[in-house]
Amino acid sequence: MSDPAFPLGAEPALNGPGGLRCRRIVDLETGAVWGVEVASRSAAGSLVERAIDAVDPIQAIVGARAIVSVDVSTRQLQRESFVSAFAAMLRAASVEPSAMMLEIVEGPRRSEHDSLVHNLTQLHELGVRLALDDFGAGSASLASVR
Repeated sequence: MSDPAFPLGAEPALNGPGGLRCRRIVDLETGAVWGVEVASRSAAGSLVERAIDAVDPIQAIVGARAIVSVDVSTRQLQRESFVSAFAAMLRAASVEPSAMMLEIVEGPRRSEHDSLVHNLTQLHELGVRLALDDFGAGSASLASVR
């Protein structure tokens, strides 16, 4: 990709829309940018909501099929209201669920497994992409996935 907003030789984190820090998600075989992971050092507003608001500007730069990825904790995902609130934010911003990828940040192992699985299933059924963020970098490993 040769777009000057996301040059291939740039440092990993770039300034993105709304003051978000952006990292390109690149297909290792083709070098094509297929998405952007967003992060923020600012406490202003919900990062998830800000990521949803950034979908249109990012897709205008990267391409209409670009995915916007944002980290969420298992604590966030366990909240009973998370899925309905997330779906409402998508609707309010007119963003397709398939344009979003939630990267689940490794957290404490003692979690409410049933509520987490239920919410992840609902998000998957909405069409949201799910990924494990930096899997294996902390205490998680392949042995813990069952």
